[in-house]
Amino acid sequence: MNRRSFSAMVLAAMAFGCSGDRGPKTVAVSGEVTFDGKPLEEGTIEFTADDGAHAAQGKIVAGKYEIAAPAGPIAGKQYKVAIASLKKSGKARKSLMPGSLSNDEEEMTNIIPVQYQGTSTSLSAAVSDDETKNKFDFKLDKGLSAKK
Repeated sequence: MNRRSFSAMVLAAMAFGCSGDRGPKTVAVSGEVTFDGKPLEEGTIEFTADDGAHAAQGKIVAGKYEIAAPAGPIAGKQYKVAIASLKKSGKARKSLMPGSLSNDEEEMTNIIPVQYQGTSTSLSAAVSDDETKNKFDFKLDKGLSAKK
């Protein structure tokens, strides 16, 4: 094989290998989160695939969240959705950070009920290939039942 043929083969292989197919398609998701009928001031939202293979996280600000496609969930999967919002509790605790300048720091507490948190969340979303269907609003209550 001559040098020219080899170069052409390498270029063809590179072009074929770089066709943009880099794994599963991730999509954008967005929506609103209310807590006791009011927009959640700030917090985090996490979509975790039911099979545990993928997670996507975003921030909630003034009751709204948006996760862009590059960081979003994989299309065509079912997700558990966990929400957290940390607030200062008014209680001091010893700093856990090594080398901290202060011995005390204010304790933070998650104001969101446990039924909407972590692996015990009752919230879910089916993420679609059609991004126009990926708007998920969550209405959280202090009570025992989750609403979607």
